[in-house]
Amino acid sequence: MADGRQEPAEVLGDIIATTAPAPTTQEETHTQLEDKVVRQTIREFSKGGMYFAYSFGRCFGVYI
Repeated sequence: MADGRQEPAEVLGDIIATTAPAPTTQEETHTQLEDKVVRQTIREFSKGGMYFAYSFGRCFGVYI
């Protein structure tokens, strides 16, 4: 901007870079991704968006 202030997108980028730095190792990246997947799975399961069954895929027909 003309008066020396940054654009909102630049400010947001700076905030994200300082508060959530990129993972340093590949193991850390995988750990963060796994945590996100587990959190989302728990969230969906607790909302009723997923169903759990021990007998998934079994056939319960009567055989003669």
